[in-house]
Amino acid sequence: MEIIIVRHGTTFMNELGLGYDNFGKDEIYHLSEQGKLDAIRTGKYLATFGKYDKVFCSPRHRCLETFEHIRPSISYKSFEISKLVMESRQGILNGLDKDERDKIIAKNTKLSTLKHKFKTETNPFKKAKAHKKYIDERERYLKKTKISKIRQNYSKFLRKISRERCTRILVIGHGGTVNDIAQIVCNINYYDDILLAFGVKTN
Repeated sequence: MEIIIVRHGTTFMNELGLGYDNFGKDEIYHLSEQGKLDAIRTGKYLATFGKYDKVFCSPRHRCLETFEHIRPSISYKSFEISKLVMESRQGILNGLDKDERDKIIAKNTKLSTLKHKFKTETNPFKKAKAHKKYIDERERYLKKTKISKIRQNYSKFLRKISRERCTRILVIGHGGTVNDIAQIVCNINYYDDILLAFGVKTN
């Protein structure tokens, strides 16, 4: 089975540098003009791989809109919206720009200390453990969806499509969808991905 995962096109929020998760029903973030052009180009590129047995898409508007621009270029048998390929919530950072996000994060001195520890740690294995402590505190403080929950959903999705009788599947999701599914397939722990920069095997 061949699985091709595509991130949604650039939105106006992306271009403005604003954090967002689009979890509210009234939060509709359209693709920018560049995002639309990129989605159209992506559709033409995806067509070069041949026909798709099935297309899975995140229910978030930016993903559905991306598919609408890809759809005319590709041939596929069926389409399904799946919540399992959604990314995490931004929590209290939702809708804020970088300066605003940095100010909120800076208020948590424990978070700053943990970030400094994992940034300055030279032992790659200790660095991975320090990274986990930082992420755990960040999720708690910012009220973000836990990484473990998101990866659990991605694992469920992979088990689901493993039962599909398909030759080629297209998935339209988020940046996190692409990164996390690739790590799960390669058996890389989220907190250990930092070791890859040092060329260390993580089994």
